[in-house]
Amino acid sequence: MKIWRLIALLACFAMLAAACGGGDDAATDSEDSGAAADDGDGDGDGDGDGEGSADAEDAPAGTVAPAPAPEAGRAIEPLTGRDLTDPTLASRPALGFKIDNDDQARPQVGLNRADIVMELLVENDKTRLLAIFQSDIPDEVGPLRSARTSDIDALANLRIARLVYAGSNPTVKAQLDAAAERETLARFNYIEDKTEQSWYRMQDRPAPHNLIGLTAPVIAALGEPEVPQLPIFGYSESIDLIGSGGGVQLTTNQDAHVAYVWDGEAGWLRFQGDTPHLAADGGQVNPTNVVVLQTEYGQSAADAESPQAFTVGSGKAWVLTRGGVIEGTWNRSEVGDAYTLLDGSGQPIGLSPGSTWVAFPQPGETTAFTPDEAINYRSTHGA
Repeated sequence: MKIWRLIALLACFAMLAAACGGGDDAATDSEDSGAAADDGDGDGDGDGDGEGSADAEDAPAGTVAPAPAPEAGRAIEPLTGRDLTDPTLASRPALGFKIDNDDQARPQVGLNRADIVMELLVENDKTRLLAIFQSDIPDEVGPLRSARTSDIDALANLRIARLVYAGSNPTVKAQLDAAAERETLARFNYIEDKTEQSWYRMQDRPAPHNLIGLTAPVIAALGEPEVPQLPIFGYSESIDLIGSGGGVQLTTNQDAHVAYVWDGEAGWLRFQGDTPHLAADGGQVNPTNVVVLQTEYGQSAADAESPQAFTVGSGKAWVLTRGGVIEGTWNRSEVGDAYTLLDGSGQPIGLSPGSTWVAFPQPGETTAFTPDEAINYRSTHGA
């Protein structure tokens, strides 16, 4: 990795500490052509399952206590903020798997064991997931889908990002190759690995929503260089509740929206398409934290129909942690920087130790729930 990237990350956290004071048959997915076409699965997402639009961002989030500040000097797991009990985790590289989020792909395999999951917009107003595993790597993950140009910057602050996916079109592949030459990315493409010892297809789901990847061959192929993995968020050791519940609802132009509502025992319960979002282990997706980063999108160089997320920049943020919904801002000045999260008074926000889901909705797609609204949503949506 280039030394400037390490310097940028260290500088980011030094400033943070100082501030604390202390496919589918109907259509062709154009970015899935090229290598993905060799798989013969018709990988495309033209089925138009959508999430209806909304323009409200002004619903009150309820009263919350001051945001917990990130802490410096504590030895932590870099991507969860939990106390570091296994020193080898400090240098274990993170693996980012590109996971299908189509209706036919759920429930996904291994999802609840991810340290961080990023949800990014793709074609036809759908989303796909980047599930990042570092502290706990399952044996199997999936269903896997093809890479997008947005993935490169989204993972770039993970030191040497390690992207694991199933296919890409020629333009995406060229960008991945260029990132590999810059030593900012390592990657593993299941479609190019024809051994059938690294993946299999589930028999109870149609292609392309059924490719499950084994993680051991990926680790063996990419190796495990001992380079320190740095956090991309700040964490606070405090476990005190700062709010009495609430949540957020996220919408695109789809018919099925996403919502997170607070549960005092389970965390932030995720719903998709008005039903609980379940993982293959049978449990509902329930991250410890949810970070919503309002994000601008443009047109990907890979295809006119493919959106490009601008995950380097700044914007509005909603941080769900410890039972509270904190409205503030996010900033990531350079591609190698961690995210800086500030509350309304400009103070850094520390996440609670545990798993985190990160959403990148466009402006006008985020609505905060009051505690009463969250309770009502949960009671009427099956959880």
